[in-house]
Amino acid sequence: MPSTPHELEPPPDPAAHGDPGSGGPRFRVLGIAAGVVLASVLLVSLIARSSGSQAPRPPDPPDSHPALTPVPTPAAAPPVVRDADTLRAGRSLGQVLAAAGLGGDGYAQVLTAIRAHVNPRKLPRGLVVRMAARVPETTDRVALALDQDRTLVLDHRREGWRARIDSVSVSIDTLYVGGVIESNLWTSELFGDTARLAPNENVEIFLKLARIYAWQVDFFRDIRPGDAFRVMVRREVRPDGSVRRADVLAAEFLNQGRRLPAVRFVTADGPEEYYDENGNATRKAFLRAPLKFSPITSGFSRRRYHPILHRWRAHRGIDYGAARGTNVHATGAGVVTRAGWWDGYGRMIEIRHNSLYRTRYAHLSGLARGIHPGVRVQQNQVIGYVGMTGLATAPHLHYEFLVNGVQRDPRRVKLPPGKPVPQSQLASFERRRDRRLERLDGLGFPPAAHLAAAPGDTDRGREPSE
Repeated sequence: MPSTPHELEPPPDPAAHGDPGSGGPRFRVLGIAAGVVLASVLLVSLIARSSGSQAPRPPDPPDSHPALTPVPTPAAAPPVVRDADTLRAGRSLGQVLAAAGLGGDGYAQVLTAIRAHVNPRKLPRGLVVRMAARVPETTDRVALALDQDRTLVLDHRREGWRARIDSVSVSIDTLYVGGVIESNLWTSELFGDTARLAPNENVEIFLKLARIYAWQVDFFRDIRPGDAFRVMVRREVRPDGSVRRADVLAAEFLNQGRRLPAVRFVTADGPEEYYDENGNATRKAFLRAPLKFSPITSGFSRRRYHPILHRWRAHRGIDYGAARGTNVHATGAGVVTRAGWWDGYGRMIEIRHNSLYRTRYAHLSGLARGIHPGVRVQQNQVIGYVGMTGLATAPHLHYEFLVNGVQRDPRRVKLPPGKPVPQSQLASFERRRDRRLERLDGLGFPPAAHLAAAPGDTDRGREPSE
């Protein structure tokens, strides 16, 4: 058999054969050199290991324990709400903070920080105070919910207490909503973006309409089934869906065949106002009625049977039925000339608006604070309260409108127009008017609305039918 190749066998060891003369010294030198090289390799390896530059370590076998990964120290946790309290009768801010451990100097520092933003003495009852802390048994943060949109936040720092106001962010949107009146404004059948209305927002829209058209429409007597309206409303909406603010940018009201457009516009030298399509203010010198949403129980008449005097006589005013204590509003700005008792009028108020017009408000239960002869009042200001003083059988308001000292039917007198848009701003108004009314036209009226007037047949000073 051929022998196994010699290169597969281990090399012979001369020392093992007792052959000292077969190169022994040379091999000893090579052995020493190899030892030096091995030592150098081990030294380099140790240096590399200590410097972190060693070769990647092979993975651990399955039965070995994995290396532990260092876990970073977590950042300090934010303050956690620990307690909440409410200001109420017998429970002041000082007592609330003292219960949270903020007394003495701490309370004084908190008050100083609060005063930079609000008066602590004017904080209302019901205000919610929340205390928070990072460490138990301490208070690092105090939050006062001033209202739905603002929270006063106080943080304790090394240098003391610091305060800031946090405001709720809002989103802006625009709604297009309309309604057809069945019996009154409050029960209108709505259409348009109704699904996006917040709870009770329809009531707010009704109130805004009543204010916009208070000089043109008596919302108790002038309304007819089939009358309709539509509005363009810009809103500020909170994250919870509630509405912080809503402004009617444009509106149109159909009333007994009259089209009454109104566009919001702010002039350079005045507050916001509503104007018709011709640029005339919807606000006139006089309101249509001194009471809001109250029925007429007795109209202006040359001959009426008086229920107390039991005889026929002229009734030179309009009676509005209302509960005792209902607010009575001045229909126009002017100066009070009478305020007190006057024969059959009972307790009454007379206002001189200018050299031509005067108004009277009679049978009052009382006068509003500050109302006396000589005081100036503003349009829509509350001046008194409904009663039944003087010749009256039930609570109501007797309202008179005098022109040159003669009583006239206030529902038939053509009222002075409101101020128009200044000529210098008319072009700007017209651009805004066209844009908004065009968008409003996109919300068509349903068939139930009485579209008696053709487009463009707007109010020309006609009075509603009796």
